[in-house]
Amino acid sequence: MIAFALALALLQSSLDDALNDPALNGALAGTCVMSLDGVEFYGRLADVRLVPASNQKLLTAAYASSVLGMDFQPKTRFWKERRNLYIDTSGDPTITRDMLLDVKKKLRLGKDIAIHVRQPYRPAIPPSWEYDDLPHRYAARVTAFCFDRGGFEVWAEGGKLRPMPQEYKIELRHVPGDGDPKVDYRPDLRLAVVTGKLPSEAKMIEAFAMPDPDAIAARTLGGTLVHTDEEPPARDPDYVITGPALRDVLKECLEKSDNNLAENAI
Repeated sequence: MIAFALALALLQSSLDDALNDPALNGALAGTCVMSLDGVEFYGRLADVRLVPASNQKLLTAAYASSVLGMDFQPKTRFWKERRNLYIDTSGDPTITRDMLLDVKKKLRLGKDIAIHVRQPYRPAIPPSWEYDDLPHRYAARVTAFCFDRGGFEVWAEGGKLRPMPQEYKIELRHVPGDGDPKVDYRPDLRLAVVTGKLPSEAKMIEAFAMPDPDAIAARTLGGTLVHTDEEPPARDPDYVITGPALRDVLKECLEKSDNNLAENAI
């Protein structure tokens, strides 16, 4: 009991120090720490109704770790059969474009193949986002089969816009002007208009949400997306991408407050 009392006092002292930080002056921070059986160990403004915002990720992370376990690693499996590619995924937002291009190269995928994808979830636009949020990287559409966390970046280099990969099907336009470059991105039109003076050095201007992550991923592999609920071929896959352990994903998710990682973890 003495050890528990000391630990509880340390917890309360640490939380008091954090919540008394001058950086929080003028802000409301509601805090409640309790045991699983409902015993409250610490509370400050615990009964005040506040919009939870990004700390909902704490609940998401706790749920994912409880259901999946910290050692869980997502797998995306690929089977090539003639002019068809079959993909079965548990959902892995950490896959990158370079990884997909490596799959395309190693499996010697041709053009215009059918990409049959079985994915356990595809909410696309979660109910938490408003229309004005949709162009932005923080509100990337959620599909189990995706890459680069459903986002893309607009870059300038040498006073010109860096071309966008064709498979994204997003048109870039530049309107010259003074001042720093700004981007008006319309996902419904698949158009990004950059205004202002472009830098001579390589620079990322802004990041946005892909309009259809799974379809763009399929085109990156050289084919067209076909949604399916059918079982994949009854043999060992030709290629497997194994994602990082959940503990590493959640660490990055919480430290960087990454919405797409959190929404895929749900």
